[in-house]
Amino acid sequence: MQTGSSDSLTALRDKKRELYQTIAQHIDTYEFDAAELQLNLLLDLDDKDRFALINKARIAIERQNLPEAGLWLDLAKENGVKPAELIWHNAALLILSGKLAEARVMLNEALPSAVSDIRLWGLLADILLRLDEYPELETRVFPALRSASSKKEHYLMYKVRGYILKHNGPKEYRAARAAFLRALDLNKNLGSIREEVLRLDDALGVPAFSEEDAKAVLRRNPDHPFANFLLGMVRLDRNELDLAEDLFRRSLEAERNAPAYAGLGAVLLEKDNPGSSEKFLRRSLELDQSRLFTWHTLARLLLATDRLDEAVRAMAPVIAGQPKDPAVRLTLLRLNIKQKKIDAAIELFAGLLEEKKLLPDRFARQLESLATQLSNALPK
Repeated sequence: MQTGSSDSLTALRDKKRELYQTIAQHIDTYEFDAAELQLNLLLDLDDKDRFALINKARIAIERQNLPEAGLWLDLAKENGVKPAELIWHNAALLILSGKLAEARVMLNEALPSAVSDIRLWGLLADILLRLDEYPELETRVFPALRSASSKKEHYLMYKVRGYILKHNGPKEYRAARAAFLRALDLNKNLGSIREEVLRLDDALGVPAFSEEDAKAVLRRNPDHPFANFLLGMVRLDRNELDLAEDLFRRSLEAERNAPAYAGLGAVLLEKDNPGSSEKFLRRSLELDQSRLFTWHTLARLLLATDRLDEAVRAMAPVIAGQPKDPAVRLTLLRLNIKQKKIDAAIELFAGLLEEKKLLPDRFARQLESLATQLSNALPK
Protein backbone atom coordinates (compact mmCIF):
# COMPACT_ATOMS: atom_id res chain seq x y z
CA MET A 1 0.00 0.00 0.00
CA GLN A 2 2.82 2.39 0.79
CA THR A 3 4.41 1.73 -2.59
CA GLY A 4 1.13 2.38 -4.39
CA SER A 5 0.64 5.63 -2.50
CA SER A 6 4.19 6.68 -3.28
CA ASP A 7 3.67 5.91 -6.96
CA SER A 8 0.49 8.00 -7.00
CA LEU A 9 2.27 10.94 -5.42
CA THR A 10 5.12 10.65 -7.89
CA ALA A 11 2.68 10.54 -10.81
CA LEU A 12 0.82 13.56 -9.44
CA ARG A 13 4.07 15.46 -8.95
CA ASP A 14 5.21 14.61 -12.48
CA LYS A 15 1.87 15.65 -13.95
CA LYS A 16 1.97 18.96 -12.09
CA ARG A 17 5.55 19.60 -13.20
CA GLU A 18 4.53 18.99 -16.81
CA LEU A 19 1.60 21.40 -16.44
CA TYR A 20 3.84 24.05 -14.84
CA GLN A 21 6.13 23.96 -17.85
CA THR A 22 3.29 24.11 -20.39
CA ILE A 23 1.50 26.91 -18.55
CA ALA A 24 4.69 28.95 -18.22
CA GLN A 25 5.33 28.62 -21.96
CA HIS A 26 1.80 29.78 -22.79
CA ILE A 27 2.01 32.73 -20.41
CA ASP A 28 5.44 33.73 -21.73
CA THR A 29 3.91 33.94 -25.23
CA TYR A 30 0.73 35.65 -23.95
CA GLU A 31 -1.47 32.73 -25.02
CA PHE A 32 -3.81 33.24 -22.12
CA ASP A 33 -6.72 31.10 -23.35
CA ALA A 34 -4.46 28.08 -23.69
CA ALA A 35 -2.80 28.83 -20.35
CA GLU A 36 -6.17 29.02 -18.62
CA LEU A 37 -7.22 25.60 -19.90
CA GLN A 38 -4.05 24.11 -18.45
CA LEU A 39 -4.49 26.02 -15.19
CA ASN A 40 -7.97 24.56 -14.81
CA LEU A 41 -6.50 21.06 -15.23
CA LEU A 42 -3.91 21.90 -12.59
CA LEU A 43 -6.59 23.09 -10.17
CA ASP A 44 -8.53 19.87 -10.77
CA LEU A 45 -5.47 18.02 -9.51
CA ASP A 46 -4.83 20.44 -6.63
CA ASP A 47 -7.28 23.24 -5.90
CA LYS A 48 -4.78 24.90 -3.55
CA ASP A 49 -1.86 25.00 -5.96
CA ARG A 50 -0.20 28.40 -5.46
CA PHE A 51 1.25 28.61 -8.98
CA ALA A 52 -2.22 28.06 -10.41
CA LEU A 53 -3.91 30.58 -8.14
CA ILE A 54 -1.30 33.27 -8.84
CA ASN A 55 -1.58 32.81 -12.58
CA LYS A 56 -5.38 32.65 -12.63
CA ALA A 57 -5.23 36.06 -10.94
CA ARG A 58 -2.72 37.31 -13.50
CA ILE A 59 -4.86 36.25 -16.45
CA ALA A 60 -7.94 37.90 -14.93
CA ILE A 61 -5.92 41.11 -14.51
CA GLU A 62 -4.64 40.92 -18.10
CA ARG A 63 -8.28 40.70 -19.19
CA GLN A 64 -9.16 43.58 -16.83
CA ASN A 65 -11.67 41.43 -14.96
CA LEU A 66 -11.31 42.98 -11.51
CA PRO A 67 -13.89 40.87 -9.58
CA GLU A 68 -12.40 37.59 -10.80
CA ALA A 69 -8.85 38.80 -10.18
CA GLY A 70 -9.78 39.74 -6.61
CA LEU A 71 -11.29 36.31 -6.03
CA TRP A 72 -8.15 34.46 -7.17
CA LEU A 73 -5.89 36.79 -5.21
CA ASP A 74 -7.88 36.14 -2.04
CA LEU A 75 -7.56 32.39 -2.60
CA ALA A 76 -3.82 32.77 -3.22
CA LYS A 77 -3.35 34.67 0.05
CA GLU A 78 -5.48 32.14 1.96
CA ASN A 79 -3.21 29.39 0.68
CA GLY A 80 0.03 30.97 1.83
CA VAL A 81 1.24 33.03 -1.13
CA LYS A 82 3.53 35.72 0.28
CA PRO A 83 2.88 39.44 -0.33
CA ALA A 84 6.24 39.78 -2.11
CA GLU A 85 4.95 37.39 -4.80
CA LEU A 86 1.86 39.53 -5.40
CA ILE A 87 3.32 43.01 -5.83
CA TRP A 88 2.63 43.07 -9.58
CA HIS A 89 -0.91 41.79 -9.06
CA ASN A 90 -1.76 44.27 -6.32
CA ALA A 91 -0.23 47.23 -8.16
CA ALA A 92 -2.02 46.27 -11.38
CA LEU A 93 -5.35 46.08 -9.55
CA LEU A 94 -4.77 49.52 -8.05
CA ILE A 95 -4.07 50.94 -11.52
CA LEU A 96 -7.19 49.33 -12.99
CA SER A 97 -9.17 50.79 -10.07
CA GLY A 98 -7.81 54.28 -10.82
CA LYS A 99 -5.67 54.44 -7.66
CA LEU A 100 -2.57 55.60 -9.50
CA ALA A 101 -0.83 57.41 -6.63
CA GLU A 102 -1.14 54.37 -4.36
CA ALA A 103 0.14 52.04 -7.07
CA ARG A 104 3.04 54.38 -7.82
CA VAL A 105 4.16 54.37 -4.19
CA MET A 106 3.97 50.57 -4.07
CA LEU A 107 6.06 50.20 -7.23
CA ASN A 108 8.67 52.76 -6.22
CA GLU A 109 9.11 50.92 -2.92
CA ALA A 110 9.48 47.54 -4.66
CA LEU A 111 11.67 48.43 -7.64
CA PRO A 112 14.99 49.15 -5.85
CA SER A 113 15.15 45.46 -4.87
CA ALA A 114 13.68 44.25 -8.19
CA VAL A 115 15.44 46.39 -10.80
CA SER A 116 15.34 43.63 -13.43
CA ASP A 117 11.60 42.95 -13.06
CA ILE A 118 10.35 44.23 -16.40
CA ARG A 119 6.71 43.70 -15.51
CA LEU A 120 6.96 46.07 -12.53
CA TRP A 121 8.65 48.68 -14.73
CA GLY A 122 5.84 48.14 -17.23
CA LEU A 123 3.24 49.02 -14.60
CA LEU A 124 5.12 52.18 -13.66
CA ALA A 125 5.26 53.07 -17.35
CA ASP A 126 1.48 52.60 -17.54
CA ILE A 127 0.98 55.02 -14.66
CA LEU A 128 3.27 57.65 -16.22
CA LEU A 129 1.50 57.33 -19.58
CA ARG A 130 -1.87 57.82 -17.91
CA LEU A 131 -0.51 60.90 -16.13
CA ASP A 132 1.25 62.19 -19.27
CA GLU A 133 4.55 62.36 -17.36
CA TYR A 134 6.96 61.77 -20.22
CA PRO A 135 10.21 63.11 -18.67
CA GLU A 136 10.35 60.34 -16.05
CA LEU A 137 9.13 57.81 -18.59
CA GLU A 138 11.94 58.70 -20.99
CA THR A 139 14.82 59.23 -18.57
CA ARG A 140 14.12 56.62 -15.89
CA VAL A 141 11.64 53.94 -16.97
CA PHE A 142 12.53 53.40 -20.62
CA PRO A 143 16.26 52.85 -19.89
CA ALA A 144 15.26 50.32 -17.21
CA LEU A 145 12.98 48.51 -19.65
CA ARG A 146 15.72 48.45 -22.26
CA SER A 147 18.19 47.04 -19.75
CA ALA A 148 15.74 44.43 -18.47
CA SER A 149 15.04 43.24 -22.03
CA SER A 150 18.66 43.19 -23.19
CA LYS A 151 18.86 39.39 -23.25
CA LYS A 152 15.37 38.76 -24.63
CA GLU A 153 13.07 41.09 -26.55
CA HIS A 154 10.01 42.19 -24.62
CA TYR A 155 6.91 43.91 -25.91
CA LEU A 156 6.92 46.44 -23.06
CA MET A 157 10.14 48.03 -24.26
CA TYR A 158 8.72 48.53 -27.76
CA LYS A 159 5.36 49.69 -26.43
CA VAL A 160 6.91 52.43 -24.30
CA ARG A 161 9.33 53.37 -27.08
CA GLY A 162 6.34 53.78 -29.39
CA TYR A 163 4.58 56.12 -26.99
CA ILE A 164 7.71 58.22 -26.48
CA LEU A 165 8.23 58.54 -30.24
CA LYS A 166 4.58 59.42 -30.78
CA HIS A 167 4.82 62.06 -28.06
CA ASN A 168 7.77 63.60 -29.92
CA GLY A 169 5.45 64.64 -32.73
CA PRO A 170 4.65 63.90 -36.39
CA LYS A 171 8.31 63.66 -37.45
CA GLU A 172 8.57 60.49 -35.33
CA TYR A 173 5.24 58.91 -36.28
CA ARG A 174 6.73 56.36 -38.69
CA ALA A 175 9.21 55.21 -36.06
CA ALA A 176 6.43 55.08 -33.45
CA ARG A 177 4.35 52.91 -35.76
CA ALA A 178 7.29 50.54 -36.30
CA ALA A 179 7.83 50.23 -32.53
CA PHE A 180 4.15 49.53 -31.88
CA LEU A 181 4.07 46.90 -34.63
CA ARG A 182 7.07 45.14 -33.07
CA ALA A 183 5.28 45.15 -29.72
CA LEU A 184 2.29 43.50 -31.44
CA ASP A 185 4.57 40.91 -33.02
CA LEU A 186 5.65 39.93 -29.52
CA ASN A 187 2.21 40.14 -27.89
CA LYS A 188 -0.95 39.82 -30.01
CA ASN A 189 -3.24 40.84 -27.12
CA LEU A 190 -2.43 44.56 -27.15
CA GLY A 191 -5.76 45.96 -28.31
CA SER A 192 -4.90 49.52 -27.25
CA ILE A 193 -1.68 49.38 -29.29
CA ARG A 194 -3.61 48.26 -32.39
CA GLU A 195 -5.75 51.36 -31.94
CA GLU A 196 -2.64 53.54 -31.66
CA VAL A 197 -1.31 52.09 -34.93
CA LEU A 198 -4.56 52.93 -36.73
CA ARG A 199 -4.50 56.52 -35.43
CA LEU A 200 -0.90 56.90 -36.56
CA ASP A 201 -1.86 55.57 -40.00
CA ASP A 202 -4.61 58.17 -40.19
CA ALA A 203 -2.13 60.93 -39.36
CA LEU A 204 0.58 59.63 -41.70
CA GLY A 205 -1.76 59.27 -44.68
CA VAL A 206 0.27 56.46 -46.29
CA PRO A 207 -2.25 54.19 -48.07
CA ALA A 208 -0.01 51.11 -47.90
CA PHE A 209 0.29 51.43 -44.11
CA SER A 210 -3.44 52.02 -43.69
CA GLU A 211 -4.36 49.05 -45.85
CA GLU A 212 -2.00 46.66 -44.08
CA ASP A 213 -2.99 47.65 -40.57
CA ALA A 214 -6.73 48.07 -41.20
CA LYS A 215 -6.96 44.63 -42.81
CA ALA A 216 -5.10 43.09 -39.85
CA VAL A 217 -7.70 44.57 -37.47
CA LEU A 218 -10.66 43.68 -39.69
CA ARG A 219 -9.60 40.04 -39.78
CA ARG A 220 -10.15 40.04 -36.01
CA ASN A 221 -13.15 42.38 -35.97
CA PRO A 222 -14.91 42.95 -39.33
CA ASP A 223 -17.10 45.70 -37.84
CA HIS A 224 -14.28 47.81 -36.37
CA PRO A 225 -15.38 51.41 -37.12
CA PHE A 226 -11.98 53.07 -37.51
CA ALA A 227 -10.43 50.20 -39.47
CA ASN A 228 -13.34 50.29 -41.93
CA PHE A 229 -12.90 54.04 -42.25
CA LEU A 230 -9.16 53.71 -42.91
CA LEU A 231 -9.67 51.05 -45.56
CA GLY A 232 -12.36 53.26 -47.07
CA MET A 233 -9.80 56.06 -47.39
CA VAL A 234 -7.48 53.66 -49.23
CA ARG A 235 -10.28 52.82 -51.67
CA LEU A 236 -11.09 56.50 -52.08
CA ASP A 237 -7.45 57.24 -52.83
CA ARG A 238 -7.64 54.63 -55.61
CA ASN A 239 -10.91 56.12 -56.88
CA GLU A 240 -12.73 52.86 -56.05
CA LEU A 241 -15.77 54.86 -55.05
CA ASP A 242 -18.36 52.12 -54.54
CA LEU A 243 -16.00 50.08 -52.35
CA ALA A 244 -15.08 53.21 -50.40
CA GLU A 245 -18.73 54.15 -49.86
CA ASP A 246 -19.54 50.66 -48.61
CA LEU A 247 -16.69 50.78 -46.07
CA PHE A 248 -17.62 54.24 -44.80
CA ARG A 249 -21.25 53.19 -44.37
CA ARG A 250 -20.15 50.01 -42.58
CA SER A 251 -18.09 52.17 -40.22
CA LEU A 252 -21.09 54.38 -39.51
CA GLU A 253 -23.35 51.39 -38.89
CA ALA A 254 -21.03 50.35 -36.08
CA GLU A 255 -20.47 53.85 -34.66
CA ARG A 256 -21.44 57.41 -35.49
CA ASN A 257 -18.03 58.97 -36.15
CA ALA A 258 -16.62 62.10 -37.79
CA PRO A 259 -13.96 60.45 -39.99
CA ALA A 260 -16.43 58.14 -41.74
CA TYR A 261 -18.95 60.96 -42.28
CA ALA A 262 -16.17 62.98 -43.92
CA GLY A 263 -15.11 60.03 -46.06
CA LEU A 264 -18.66 59.45 -47.19
CA GLY A 265 -18.99 63.13 -48.01
CA ALA A 266 -15.84 62.93 -50.11
CA VAL A 267 -17.15 59.91 -52.03
CA LEU A 268 -20.44 61.64 -52.78
CA LEU A 269 -18.58 64.74 -53.96
CA GLU A 270 -16.63 62.57 -56.41
CA LYS A 271 -19.95 61.01 -57.49
CA ASP A 272 -21.24 64.52 -58.28
CA ASN A 273 -23.82 64.57 -55.49
CA PRO A 274 -22.92 67.86 -53.75
CA GLY A 275 -26.15 68.11 -51.76
CA SER A 276 -25.71 64.80 -49.94
CA SER A 277 -21.96 65.37 -49.75
CA GLU A 278 -22.37 68.65 -47.91
CA LYS A 279 -24.83 67.11 -45.46
CA PHE A 280 -22.34 64.46 -44.40
CA LEU A 281 -19.38 66.83 -44.32
CA ARG A 282 -21.19 69.25 -42.04
CA ARG A 283 -22.32 66.35 -39.84
CA SER A 284 -18.66 65.37 -39.54
CA LEU A 285 -17.72 68.91 -38.50
CA GLU A 286 -20.44 68.90 -35.85
CA LEU A 287 -18.62 65.97 -34.23
CA ASP A 288 -15.03 67.08 -34.83
CA GLN A 289 -13.83 70.42 -36.22
CA SER A 290 -10.15 69.47 -36.10
CA ARG A 291 -9.96 67.15 -39.12
CA LEU A 292 -8.33 69.08 -41.97
CA PHE A 293 -9.46 66.49 -44.53
CA THR A 294 -13.07 67.44 -43.76
CA TRP A 295 -12.44 71.18 -44.14
CA HIS A 296 -10.52 70.61 -47.36
CA THR A 297 -13.26 68.45 -48.87
CA LEU A 298 -15.88 71.03 -47.86
CA ALA A 299 -13.76 73.78 -49.44
CA ARG A 300 -13.58 71.78 -52.69
CA LEU A 301 -17.37 71.40 -52.63
CA LEU A 302 -17.93 75.11 -51.96
CA LEU A 303 -15.51 75.98 -54.75
CA ALA A 304 -17.32 73.64 -57.15
CA THR A 305 -20.64 75.32 -56.29
CA ASP A 306 -19.15 78.85 -56.64
CA ARG A 307 -19.48 79.82 -52.98
CA LEU A 308 -16.07 81.39 -52.98
CA ASP A 309 -16.21 83.35 -49.72
CA GLU A 310 -17.27 80.22 -47.83
CA ALA A 311 -14.54 78.26 -49.60
CA VAL A 312 -11.94 80.78 -48.44
CA ARG A 313 -13.09 80.38 -44.83
CA ALA A 314 -13.07 76.58 -45.09
CA MET A 315 -9.58 76.60 -46.57
CA ALA A 316 -8.08 78.79 -43.83
CA PRO A 317 -7.36 76.00 -41.28
CA VAL A 318 -6.24 73.68 -44.09
CA ILE A 319 -3.67 76.14 -45.43
CA ALA A 320 -2.44 76.82 -41.91
CA GLY A 321 -2.07 73.12 -41.12
CA GLN A 322 -0.92 71.69 -44.46
CA PRO A 323 0.68 74.51 -46.46
CA LYS A 324 2.95 72.19 -48.48
CA ASP A 325 0.42 69.46 -49.25
CA PRO A 326 0.06 69.23 -53.07
CA ALA A 327 -3.69 68.55 -52.93
CA VAL A 328 -4.18 71.63 -50.76
CA ARG A 329 -2.07 73.77 -53.10
CA LEU A 330 -4.05 72.56 -56.12
CA THR A 331 -7.31 73.52 -54.44
CA LEU A 332 -5.89 76.91 -53.48
CA LEU A 333 -4.74 77.38 -57.09
CA ARG A 334 -8.27 76.72 -58.34
CA LEU A 335 -9.65 79.13 -55.77
CA ASN A 336 -7.20 81.86 -56.79
CA ILE A 337 -8.10 81.42 -60.46
CA LYS A 338 -11.83 81.74 -59.70
CA GLN A 339 -11.17 84.77 -57.51
CA LYS A 340 -9.12 86.34 -60.33
CA LYS A 341 -6.05 86.48 -58.07
CA ILE A 342 -3.82 85.91 -61.05
CA ASP A 343 -0.45 86.78 -59.51
CA ALA A 344 -1.02 84.41 -56.59
CA ALA A 345 -2.25 81.73 -58.99
CA ILE A 346 0.82 82.07 -61.22
CA GLU A 347 3.15 81.80 -58.21
CA LEU A 348 1.38 78.67 -56.97
CA PHE A 349 1.33 77.10 -60.43
CA ALA A 350 5.04 77.77 -60.95
CA GLY A 351 5.89 76.11 -57.64
CA LEU A 352 3.82 73.03 -58.46
CA LEU A 353 5.26 72.83 -61.96
CA GLU A 354 8.80 72.75 -60.53
CA GLU A 355 7.79 69.77 -58.38
CA LYS A 356 5.78 67.99 -61.09
CA LYS A 357 8.09 64.98 -61.25
CA LEU A 358 7.76 64.50 -57.50
CA LEU A 359 3.96 64.71 -57.45
CA PRO A 360 1.69 61.66 -57.53
CA ASP A 361 0.40 61.05 -61.06
CA ARG A 362 -3.16 62.08 -60.26
CA PHE A 363 -1.93 65.51 -59.10
CA ALA A 364 0.54 65.96 -61.94
CA ARG A 365 -2.22 65.30 -64.49
CA GLN A 366 -4.35 68.04 -62.96
CA LEU A 367 -1.69 70.63 -63.73
CA GLU A 368 -2.42 70.37 -67.47
CA SER A 369 -6.08 71.37 -67.14
CA LEU A 370 -5.16 74.04 -64.59
CA ALA A 371 -2.63 75.50 -67.02
CA THR A 372 -5.46 75.98 -69.52
CA GLN A 373 -7.72 77.55 -66.88
CA LEU A 374 -4.96 79.90 -65.78
CA SER A 375 -4.19 80.86 -69.36
CA ASN A 376 -7.84 81.65 -70.03
CA ALA A 377 -7.96 83.78 -66.85
CA LEU A 378 -5.04 85.97 -67.89
CA PRO A 379 -5.94 89.51 -69.01
CA LYS A 380 -6.28 89.67 -72.81
